[in-house]
Amino acid sequence: MHLPRFALTRRRAALAVLGALAFGVMAAAWQRLDSKWEAYKFARWQERQIAWFQGDGFDTLTPAAHYYWAMRLVHPRTNKVFQIGKNTSVVGGWIAEPSTDALKTAIRHLEAISPGSDGYLKAAEVLPFLRLKRDRPQDFPAVEQARFLSCIASFKAERAKIQEQVARERPCRHLLTRDGKCIPFDFSHDTPDTAIEVVCAPVAGSERLAQLKALVQDAP
Repeated sequence: MHLPRFALTRRRAALAVLGALAFGVMAAAWQRLDSKWEAYKFARWQERQIAWFQGDGFDTLTPAAHYYWAMRLVHPRTNKVFQIGKNTSVVGGWIAEPSTDALKTAIRHLEAISPGSDGYLKAAEVLPFLRLKRDRPQDFPAVEQARFLSCIASFKAERAKIQEQVARERPCRHLLTRDGKCIPFDFSHDTPDTAIEVVCAPVAGSERLAQLKALVQDAP
C-alpha cells in the first residue's frame, strides 16, 4: 500500500526538521564539550607552568618574575558568590586568603630577590609582613592594622601639606575656585593595585581590606 504523495512530503519534511534539530543539539553539545576541553587543557598547562616555576625553573626567574609570582600567590583571585535575600550576585576577581603552602612559596620567591635588583625594595617592604603572617599568625592582624592606620595617616598628612602649599601659590598653577582659592588637580587615577588602601595593606585579601577600610571611612 502506497502512501499519498502529500503524506510522503510531510513525512520527509518532519524527518528533515527532526534531523536539523538533532544536528543543532549535537553541534551545541560538541561546542560545549570543546570549550570545556580547551579550558581543561589550559588549566593543566597552567599547573605545569606553575610546577616548573616552583621547581627546576625557579632559579631561571628574574627578580621581577619572582615578585610577580609572590604577589600572585599572596593574592589568589576567585569568584565570590553573595546571597542577599532572593538575589544572588557574583563578584569576579575576589582576593581570597592564600593557603599555607602558597604563603611559604611566596616568601621563598621574595627571598630569592637579591639586594639592588629590580623589585628588591618592594620585596623588602612586604617580606616582613609575610614572615609574621607565617610565623605568628595570631599577632599579624594587630600589626597589619597598626601599619594600615599609620600609613593612611601619613598619606593624609602629606596630602594636607601639599594642599596648604598649593593654596598659597600665586599665581595658581592648579585649579582656581570662584572664591580665589587654589586647589591641587591630580590627573592620575588610582587602579585596584595602586589605591592608597592597597598600598597601605599590600598583603590583605578583599575581605580583610574591607575591614581595614571600615576603620577609616573617609579614606580616599
